[in-house]
Amino acid sequence: MTGLVLKIMQAVLSYLILPTMAFLICFFFVLKYNTYLRTRWFAWFHSNIWNPVAEILTFNMKREHFEGLQRMVSHDPDLRKEETIRILEIGAAHGCNLEFYPDKCRFIGVDPNPYFHSYFDKAHSLKKNQHVVVEKLLCCGAEDMKDIPDNSVDAVTSTYVMCSVTSIQETLKEILRVLTPGGKYYFFEHVTFPQRTWSKAIQEKFEP
Repeated sequence: MTGLVLKIMQAVLSYLILPTMAFLICFFFVLKYNTYLRTRWFAWFHSNIWNPVAEILTFNMKREHFEGLQRMVSHDPDLRKEETIRILEIGAAHGCNLEFYPDKCRFIGVDPNPYFHSYFDKAHSLKKNQHVVVEKLLCCGAEDMKDIPDNSVDAVTSTYVMCSVTSIQETLKEILRVLTPGGKYYFFEHVTFPQRTWSKAIQEKFEP
């Protein structure tokens, strides 16, 4: 019996675990050194694998967090007449926050990954997201949003983005520049786990 168990363990190790580990290591290095594949894979993974899980985990939290957008009054006279606002989202990705935005709001999306655009178009076409009027999608970093005029948006939003920008200070400067007087910045961010916990140790190992 013991010999049979050892043979099964050896077979699992030889035909399952080792090949899987080899594949994951190769996959890691391919993504690490190939920007084209990394950005395409990230857009696909974020839209099809991660987001369905994240939507369940964060739906109520986001709905409450973005509720203030419903009560905002636009600085733009024309939008004020229409009782709507203009929103700029940094890291718009595939449009995972569209459903939380007010009716008829004007939307500008910024994301440095161009492969998100097709996923965004698909999400915006959904019935629950057609209340948003998309003005433009820009492929650029949040540190340099030169195509967006000064004092032109009523609200800026971002969810789990600041960990990815090259400069937080430059990003915040751009946010202040594009916001209208009295505009607001709504953000969600990753945080560290409590000190002296296994979660904190693992987090520092992967992101020191």
